[in-house]
Amino acid sequence: LMKEWGVHCIAGNVEIQLREGKNDCGCNFETGTTCDILSNSWYPYAQSRLSEASILWMQSLPDFIKFTYNNQRVFVLHGSVEETAEYVFKSTDTSVKRNILNQAQADIILAGHCGIPFLNKVDTKYWLNAGVIGMPANDGTKEVWYASINQTDKGIEINHHRMEFDFVQAAELMVANKLPKQYSDTLLTGIWDNCDILPEEETSQQGIKIQL
Repeated sequence: LMKEWGVHCIAGNVEIQLREGKNDCGCNFETGTTCDILSNSWYPYAQSRLSEASILWMQSLPDFIKFTYNNQRVFVLHGSVEETAEYVFKSTDTSVKRNILNQAQADIILAGHCGIPFLNKVDTKYWLNAGVIGMPANDGTKEVWYASINQTDKGIEINHHRMEFDFVQAAELMVANKLPKQYSDTLLTGIWDNCDILPEEETSQQGIKIQL
């Protein structure tokens, strides 16, 4: 669908690993953690399902996108400039975000990877994580997330949005394809199976509905 719609997008760590034929997802999971163990199931499944045309498309994706919107320099990345799989959360120190914004020479960074939506103001600039379109945000709700940026008379307006989807069917398909039950349970409960990748602040918010 992304190909058919002509959506401008970047490669995340998984796309990079898949297109290069690597043996793991490159998510920077610590060895032996639950996420690391479960990825040994879903990553080979993803490899087995991809067509040659999809791999070629992934090979065409850039690591970053830069554009100007309403005189704001916008930089799209997955984790950070230097590390595609770096985790940057709302609780991540402001100095980290400031350094990446400076590296990118950006007024707004559109980022992903961490799985939980947030918007941080860094001095006069912004770090925006839209959330995940295919996974709940560990807050006990089943909706998924996206964000929009719109031009207004006062400049730009950034908004997060929840989106409903058929999570029951998605969970059933996961079970039918013998993917780890932890993933289908996450879709049905809105709660992640574990908080291995999360800092203490985000871990403490598990199951609490996000208000953005």
